[in-house]
Amino acid sequence: METAARGPGGPRSHRTRTYVIAGVLGAFVLAVAVLVAWNLTRGGEPAAAVTSTTTGPVPTATGTPAAHDQTAFTAAQPATVLDYLLTGVEPIDVPGDPVESWHLTYTSPERTVDLVAGQWPERDAATAALDAVLEQERDGAQEARDLGTVGAAGETVGHAWLITQSDGQGLLLWQNTTAVFTLTGPIDALEDFQLAYPL
Repeated sequence: METAARGPGGPRSHRTRTYVIAGVLGAFVLAVAVLVAWNLTRGGEPAAAVTSTTTGPVPTATGTPAAHDQTAFTAAQPATVLDYLLTGVEPIDVPGDPVESWHLTYTSPERTVDLVAGQWPERDAATAALDAVLEQERDGAQEARDLGTVGAAGETVGHAWLITQSDGQGLLLWQNTTAVFTLTGPIDALEDFQLAYPL
């Protein structure tokens, strides 16, 4: 009895095609896996680290502030600024004929700053008073730096200047509409104090 010859379409050829198809599918799956892994790792680059910034608590003052209800203007001045406590309020005479003017002392655990706050009847008079103090204080100063405009409720209400003196002390002047403030103390304390001052 003769055995039929195995031609190209026989069982051996079928198995060969099966192996080829399996190999191609395996290679395709492997290629897809490599691409997915590459995308997940951005081509081998490490993922960007997530950083967070922690802000410490704002320093606060402790103690009982000096009474400052002498007038509506003094009552508007803050009892505390950062870790500074209002420790003194006294009337003071200043040039320019203000409606009222006061010397306020603010004390922190490490330093003291003095603030002269004056109220004028109109804005132009307050501007003239600030300009007069600025002109006087710039003579002999180590540096006079323009801090720019002062804003409130989206409007420009005045200007601010920082005067550096040769002894490490300083003076910061600013205007808020009809009020003028003259802050004196250690030069490195003035800007933070002024930025925290609500007027």
